[in-house]
Parts: sequence; structure tokens; C-alpha cells
Amino acid sequence: MITAEDIQEFKQTLNDLNLLLARDIRDAWNASMTLAPGRQARRQFWQMYPDVVGPHLASAGELTAAWYDSLGTPGTTYHASVPSLPTDEQLRSGAAWALNQGGGKQLGDANDSGAGHRPASNDSGAGHGPASQAGVDSAMARQAVLEAAIAAGATAEDAVAEAMAAQAPRTDAATERALTDAMFNAMLGVGQRQMANHSRNTVRQNALREPGARWVRYASANACAFCRMLATLGTWEGEGYYRSERTALVRRRDGERYHDYCRCIAVPVRPGRTYDEPPWMDAWRQEYKTASTLADSTDRKDLMKAYRALAAAAKQA
Repeated sequence: MITAEDIQEFKQTLNDLNLLLARDIRDAWNASMTLAPGRQARRQFWQMYPDVVGPHLASAGELTAAWYDSLGTPGTTYHASVPSLPTDEQLRSGAAWALNQGGGKQLGDANDSGAGHRPASNDSGAGHGPASQAGVDSAMARQAVLEAAIAAGATAEDAVAEAMAAQAPRTDAATERALTDAMFNAMLGVGQRQMANHSRNTVRQNALREPGARWVRYASANACAFCRMLATLGTWEGEGYYRSERTALVRRRDGERYHDYCRCIAVPVRPGRTYDEPPWMDAWRQEYKTASTLADSTDRKDLMKAYRALAAAAKQA
């Protein structure tokens, strides 16, 4: 049986990898900012970004494959493989988005070659400079902030809002430091999401290849409505989880969606093994039924409106 302890131990492994990733992103960011001015520094970081995060994605995939293998029954002959890493272009796409946060849109795209552009002598470029210690500490402690808020009883939405409020740059004075920290925080979030997605992809692809295998989206007890909704898909009586190729194809578009700061993981349920479902799943299925009745629809957007209406009604009760 796959237990809560199995899942929590693996989640801690991913959290440890997140910390290492954050440190390497910080070091590469600060190195870039000291070697070039303004936009050139951001472009230099954008160019090196795949080399910074790629090894961490590879580690996440390898550790996830080893975890997948450890959950097999004695005598199992199938061994998990690690899917190909995202291309450099795919990784840089996320980096370009992050570099346009915190005022970056007024500074030009990170992937703008700058052909024909010659910075004026005073064009230091907002957002230039090493990530401040306060910004680094805030970003690297994001997971701790989220977990502390959730442990105190906050929903995932409120926990994210609390974490973002704690690290938000000042809006009354868009200083160079505030812009730097905003870009750095966005960059860290992108890198962590890319690494988590590679872990999830490793589980999903192997579960689809191994005959009789399934996978399930695990969300913590205080997950947001979006994750609660998606975690219920495929868990109805008689359906199992994401079991067959047909089920995966039908549900993959919704079931594989993950938002920023999402801590959901994909858990393999291999042939001959059972999954110890979290005790909150029955309540989540009932919530889904109530929301779908209220929305008179199973469309994801309609359902989310119903979930929000139910939450608002619960607060007023």
C-alpha cells in the first residue's frame, strides 16, 4: 500500500531540491548582474538559464523514477525511465516571462537581441543588480511561509496571498532594488514550477507505459479549490484513478494543470499496489457534486465560479 508517509517523504525530497535550485538561480542571477549593465545582464542570464536549471530538472526526474521503481511489488520487471528534458527554448520561454515582471515590460523583452540599440551612458536598466538579501530570503522562504500559513488553518489561496504580500515590492517607489527582487522572485517561481512539472511528467509517462499502472494527483488537505477540483477527477467509484490510456486522454487537459506555487504531486499506483487515499477525498467529491449541481455544468470555468460561490456562502454562514 502507498501510504501518506511514502508521499510526505518524497515531497520533502522535492522541497530539498527546490532549495538547491533556488540557491543556484540566485548565484547565476547575481553573477550576471555584476558582469553586464541593465538589459544586457538580463539577456545574459536568460541565455544561461537552461544550464542553471537543467541539472536540477534532471535530478528531479531521476529521483522520481527511482521513487516509482521503489513502489513496485517484488518481482516487477518494469523499470521507470526519465522523459526528455524540456528544450532550451521551452525553458527560456518561462525565464523571459519572469524577466518581464516587476516593471520589466517597460524595459524591453529579455529575448530582444537589442540589435541597433545602444544604451545611453546613464542606461543602467531598472532591475539591474544582485538580488538583495531581503529579496533572496523572501523568495527562498516562500515554501516555509506557505506551509506555516496552511498549518495555521489558512486555505491555499490565502496562504499564497500572505506569502506574496510579505515579499511584494514597494509600489510607492518603484526602486531598482524592488524591480530586481520582483524579477528574481518570479524567476525562482518559474524554475521551481518547471522542476516540479518534470517530476510529474516522469510519473505520468511511466504510468501510461506500464500495463496496469495508474497515477493520482495528490493534493494536501488545505489545497485550493482549483486543486481540490482536479484532484477528484478520475476518483469516482468504479473508475479508479488515471488508469487507462483512454481515461488519461479524456482527462489529461484538466488533470495535468498546475498553478503557480502548486505543491501537488503525481503519485504512481503500480500493478499489485493499492493507494491509501487521503481522508479528505470523500468531502472533496461531495464538494464537486455540489458545485457541479450549482453550476449545472462540468465545464472547468463554470465549476470554479461555483466553488467560489460556495466558499463565499460558507464564510457568511
